[in-house]
Amino acid sequence: MKKSLIYTAFLGALLVMTGCGSSDESSENNSQNSNTGGNSSEQNNEGNQTTDTLTETQRQKILEVSEESGAIVLKESLLGGVIDTLVFGTDEAEADEKCSSGSYVKTAGVITFTNCEGLFKTATGLNQYKDLTASGKVTVTDGNFTYQDLILRDSDSGESKTVNGTVKFSSGSTEQDLIDSLEIKATEKNGSAFIDVTYKLENYKLIYDQKSGSELALTTTGTLTATNSSVGDYKVNITNTQPFFVQIDADDEAISSYPYSGVMQIEDLNNQAVTTITANTDKKTLLYSVKVSEKEIANGTKTWQEVLGFSQ
Repeated sequence: MKKSLIYTAFLGALLVMTGCGSSDESSENNSQNSNTGGNSSEQNNEGNQTTDTLTETQRQKILEVSEESGAIVLKESLLGGVIDTLVFGTDEAEADEKCSSGSYVKTAGVITFTNCEGLFKTATGLNQYKDLTASGKVTVTDGNFTYQDLILRDSDSGESKTVNGTVKFSSGSTEQDLIDSLEIKATEKNGSAFIDVTYKLENYKLIYDQKSGSELALTTTGTLTATNSSVGDYKVNITNTQPFFVQIDADDEAISSYPYSGVMQIEDLNNQAVTTITANTDKKTLLYSVKVSEKEIANGTKTWQEVLGFSQ
């Protein structure tokens, strides 16, 4: 079973540097989120609201941006996005794992991939992955991975991503994944056609804090910009107002559950809208609320699989 690379790479340091949290701490977080969930239920009873100036077209646009940006942001936050794909594949090459087809060479800290399949993987579900084919360069320096026109192709769908930028790692009382700027030029399916989309992650930070042998807290902040996406251009700020708590398997160290505690806010800067995601304690579902100028225009309950776009 493939583990999340970023989590696996940091695990040894986490066990040494991060104190184990008590069950009371976890219970406190669950209690906080239960209270948050209660507030969301009260909002549901109020029904959907719209501002006086918001047209139905504008409302639909806001909801589309909320849905698409939410899926991307949550995948990254839960170690199932492109950052995890990049770091896992690079780490495999650093460990001299072999491509199932294609090749790579390592010269003076630079790894050059040529149609290498089997090292880079994309998430299709919780601990479910499929292979991608990689071509391009990665420079490895002191725990930093710098990607230079690294192309990741999905041979089944025909989609691809070309990545430029640096992922940095920082150690301390917790472990951190840091990105000043990472640009991803993607060719994506849009119905029966393909579109070219540019994504940029800026001032991005993902913090890993192991609370016990079976619990991990994940906190994300940063900005995501999309140009020419299927729902148009958008820019969102990302903030975990409460960390997402997930279970980890004590034997193989893989993340073994969807979040059961935690709150994330995704602020749509173009439309002055805020989407709030609150994890339910059942480890299967979440509460969502979309507000414009403090007025709620949509809310409800969805499964994590549905929001992340994973198959059931």
